[in-house]
Amino acid sequence: MAKDIFRRLSAGRPLAAEEPVKQPRRGDDRKIFLVDILMNGPAPTTLVYQRGAERGFTKKQIWDAREKMKIVAFKETGKHGGRWFLTLPQHAGHPGTAGNT
Repeated sequence: MAKDIFRRLSAGRPLAAEEPVKQPRRGDDRKIFLVDILMNGPAPTTLVYQRGAERGFTKKQIWDAREKMKIVAFKETGKHGGRWFLTLPQHAGHPGTAGNT
């Protein structure tokens, strides 16, 4: 068995089963994260940034992915100092969302 391992190592190529699995690009990870956190509707931007930081994303990385995905930002209305929320474009028409970017 040990001879087989050394023979494969000296050949310089891994067997098909040993080929590395293609990992998603980092940008894809951000997009997947945003879809996951926003799939059930709007979420406060502070929560999105906090959860993103827990996964190693900076605010800039989340902002860039948000713009590429055309995620909608809107401010809570009817309250003094209302919070900002993010939502997927398909949820932007729901009642209570201003739909501003």
